[in-house]
Amino acid sequence: MPDPSDFTNPLGGHEVVADVLAQIRKKLATDCNLRATDGYSGGYSGKITIALKLYAVRVNEVSMEIPITQSAGVKAPAVDDFPPEEIEAVEINDAISIPLEPNLKEVRNRTKENNDEASEASAPVEKEDTSQRPKRRYLRRAALAGAMSGE
Repeated sequence: MPDPSDFTNPLGGHEVVADVLAQIRKKLATDCNLRATDGYSGGYSGKITIALKLYAVRVNEVSMEIPITQSAGVKAPAVDDFPPEEIEAVEINDAISIPLEPNLKEVRNRTKENNDEASEASAPVEKEDTSQRPKRRYLRRAALAGAMSGE
């Protein structure tokens, strides 16, 4: 049941933007291809597709496709600077579904929680000294045994 106070304190456009960005930030922060320890010498590119329905007296829709290019502040050599056989493309293709939440206080709480979780996930990782630690060695038999036991 919707809270009657939600109708007198609706979400502002800036709150919708903040919530959408928080959900995108959280999703990207938990992707295994975007860890702080990963490195992409050739930079990045991509696109983001956004389709929103905004509910009030009427339903308004926002639909856009945003091309993403490397920011000028990110210093990375061009992809053309690398031999083609050394380039491996890594694609992140994910959809975020945002269900209608009638309790707008929950939306505001979700935005704060998602921003906090994304901040924790993207916090700088301290590099540990690995020069003294021996490298792990996996034997095929041990790897299969672990896979079969579910460990």
